[in-house]
Amino acid sequence: LLSEIMKDTRWAKEVQIKACKVDSAGLKFLDQVVQEREIRALTLARCNLEDGVATQVAICLGGEQWSSLRIVGLDGNVMLGDAAAEALAQALMTNTSLEELSLW
Repeated sequence: LLSEIMKDTRWAKEVQIKACKVDSAGLKFLDQVVQEREIRALTLARCNLEDGVATQVAICLGGEQWSSLRIVGLDGNVMLGDAAAEALAQALMTNTSLEELSLW
């Protein structure tokens, strides 16, 4: 489904996904989109992210592959726990391009 949505938006610099379950496979696709299209803002709000997927997000944020991102919104993902918070904190220690991370 994500690939169908994204194929007609090849020039977009912002991706907003709200109230749609994002699992590891979906995140892998988003990883490609962020890298190939140099996405500047990514919102995964109310996507029922679990610690494992959020940890994958953190790994991407901590590495060079998501260096184009300036804004990341993970609002409303109530399943996030301590493991996700710790992984995100670690990513923020090395990420020098992110300007805003929202976890509201």
